[in-house]
Amino acid sequence: MYNSGRFRMAGRGSLAGLMAYGDANAIVVDMASEVLPIVQDTPVLAGVNGTDPFRLMGPFLDDLKRLGFTGVQNFPTVGLIDGVFRANLEETGMGFGLEVDMIRLANEKDLFTAPYVFDEDQARSMAAAGPTSSFRTWA
Repeated sequence: MYNSGRFRMAGRGSLAGLMAYGDANAIVVDMASEVLPIVQDTPVLAGVNGTDPFRLMGPFLDDLKRLGFTGVQNFPTVGLIDGVFRANLEETGMGFGLEVDMIRLANEKDLFTAPYVFDEDQARSMAAAGPTSSFRTWA
């Protein structure tokens, strides 16, 4: 379940989930009350913005687990961003490494993880974080 789903339901494109139109993590939590009670026998993963500077990731992942999520993915992801903007995100401490850290922490909390990666270096970083699924690589 991604924050972009909320934007798609409103007739917007999926990329709205990458923009600063709302708190991605809060949107996923809000959507949980609509979806999780209905899909009680189906595993549901939460799209987690691992770069969120206003979220204590450990307690947040605990909250997601208590809500009934069985796992997480790194979405929205800075992996979809390139160029000068991406370089600035990395330089200012809001880069892909935080997503790797979130996946590592999720694995430590026994949450299923299915991370997005976009190149071989990212795949190696995520593999070292110990994800519990195969990778989906976007070229």
